[in-house]
Amino acid sequence: MPHAIPVQRQNSSQGGRLLGVRIGPDGTFNEELSYRIQQVKSMASKLACAPFDPSDVLMVYQVRYKPATTFCIPITMFTNDQCDAIQRPFYRVMLPKLRINQHMKCDGINGPRELGGLNFLGLKADQLAQHTH
Repeated sequence: MPHAIPVQRQNSSQGGRLLGVRIGPDGTFNEELSYRIQQVKSMASKLACAPFDPSDVLMVYQVRYKPATTFCIPITMFTNDQCDAIQRPFYRVMLPKLRINQHMKCDGINGPRELGGLNFLGLKADQLAQHTH
């Protein structure tokens, strides 16, 4: 007779990784949110220690940060506050390295270059664009 395989019970809000995104059986993204915040904090701490000039920082933003944070966006349903919590640690390190005041209004950070902005599409706007596309 074959050996019995125990079935592990799982809390209804505990997420499992499906298609690269941690989603709970009840449809919550709490574990994905925690994972993304920790991932961004790790990137921010590495960036803080690196002796990069502004062009290098922009390269890190485009090549590492954006793909890591926007990968899950088409599937997840983060609130505006959760999106801010994800991107805040990286922006706090990135903006001073770009020689920009980190307390600058979001309009200046996310605005188009023609109007004096940095043209960084925020996570909230990116999520909205992915869901309506």
